[in-house]
This record gives sequence, C-alpha cells and structure tokens, in this order.
Amino acid sequence: MRSISVLQRCAATLLIAVVLSGCVVSLVKPEGERIAYLEAHEGLEPEVAKAIRQGKVIPGMSREQVQACWGWPSEIDNSESLGLNLEYGKEVWEYRSDDVFIVHPEATVTFRNGKVVDVSPTYLSDLEE
Repeated sequence: MRSISVLQRCAATLLIAVVLSGCVVSLVKPEGERIAYLEAHEGLEPEVAKAIRQGKVIPGMSREQVQACWGWPSEIDNSESLGLNLEYGKEVWEYRSDDVFIVHPEATVTFRNGKVVDVSPTYLSDLEE
C-alpha cells in the first residue's frame, strides 16, 4: 500500500478548502450598508429601492445606486480601443472574484448615459416578489 506524504496531504487539504470556499467575494454589500443607503435616500423609485434591498442591480439604476448595492467594480471598461468610451455614453463595470484562477468577471454591468442597460448574468437582476 502506498503512503501519502505530509506535503501531499497538506496540498490536498488546501485544495479541498479552496474548492469548498469557492474563493468568491460576494458581489453584494452587507445588508446594513444597503439599508443605510436606502434610509439616506428616501425618494427612490420603489423598484430601485426593492432591488437595492435585495442586493440586485436592475436596468435604470444610476452608477451611485449600483455602487450602493455592489460596491466599486474591479474594473471599468470605457476604452477607446473597444469603442466603449464615455463619448458614446457606454461604460462597462466588471466585478471579479479575487480567485486567481478565474479570468472572466463574475458579473458585468453595462451603462449607457449613466444608467444601467444590462446586467450579466441576468439572474443578478431578477427581483424576488
């Protein structure tokens, strides 16, 4: 019977811990911070307030409202090379995990003229009843 070295056991334990933890940073800000934002901004449209309360980003939200819900993005893409510069009113916020093995963003929010027009993946914008 072949024995497993201490180093192999440590590596296996670390790998299992990484897989179980998911190494994913939650997109959504803590509920207390979202509620504090809602209390400080009482005149919000009901649908926007509901989305922030649920930690969702929906079309029509402003940059400030998205930040109140999810925080600052990992990256903002408004590069001229892709034709996405602010001159044309389009901007893409990318939210990434801090997992070094994940290259694609966990979520993207596309703005046109300062308002959300698209959220990907779409389930992140689905409001609960």
